[in-house]
Amino acid sequence: MSLVNNLSIRSKLLLLSGVFALALVCYGLLSQLNLAQVKVTGPYYSQIIRGKDLVADILPPPEYLIEPYLLTHQLALEKDPAAASVLIERLKQLRTGTGGYEERHNYWAKELTDGPVKETLLEKSYRPAVEFFDAMNAQFIPKVLGGDQIAAQQVLLQQLAPAYERHRAAIDEVVKLVNAENASLEATTSATIDRRAWMLTLLALVLLSVGSAVAWMISRLIGRPLTQIVVAMEAISKGDLEQEITIRSRDEIGRLADGFRGLIGYIRGIALAADKLASGDLTTEVVPQGDKD
Repeated sequence: MSLVNNLSIRSKLLLLSGVFALALVCYGLLSQLNLAQVKVTGPYYSQIIRGKDLVADILPPPEYLIEPYLLTHQLALEKDPAAASVLIERLKQLRTGTGGYEERHNYWAKELTDGPVKETLLEKSYRPAVEFFDAMNAQFIPKVLGGDQIAAQQVLLQQLAPAYERHRAAIDEVVKLVNAENASLEATTSATIDRRAWMLTLLALVLLSVGSAVAWMISRLIGRPLTQIVVAMEAISKGDLEQEITIRSRDEIGRLADGFRGLIGYIRGIALAADKLASGDLTTEVVPQGDKD
């Protein structure tokens, strides 16, 4: 308190301004931190979108083999060699072409974090998908190109269909896991927003209280000594020369108090000299009294 009391009025006011400025900066930084967490393109939002992108990537293809499976059924019944060639080329593109199954599989292998979703998608659904494509290339397509539709349909029913069903079961499991994960993350995000909002409100109240306390302290440090000086001067103007100014500080008010103490001492000396002159006692030299402090 004494340290603050000895500051100049300008410094006290700057201190008050600094406290409020610091409060505003802290509040702004915390607000920015909160917004960075939950804003669009923020970490929570990005994770939710990544989960939704994954679902969109597998429902429909390319991560889900429903289109290759449907094309194999169409190819098994296709009798036109030209149309069959188009379907075969399409099947190859669905596996290894741009935006195909393998490309998206590699993408999610890098993008997903370790956990049930990644394990189910990259292992449980991938193994039957590879079996499906390998059997399609090694047995199904050659029989189609050879014109043996019955043998091709047997491969379809005995190898491709079972592999596809295992793949589909794993994909359905991935979708459930992602939906549950996103629901949990959305609930967490909502709770985080509510919690941070209360934190900001509490911080605002704390900062307001601290700022108000500093403002009250500075107003007392400035107002009380000025009031004491005013009261003393009013009393002196009415003839009461026994007033004492007890203010001790190094700021402008303290220097003003020192000046008034000197002035009071000077007035007392003049009053004493006047009394002696009035009583006719001129033997003692009268010297105006200054500040003895």
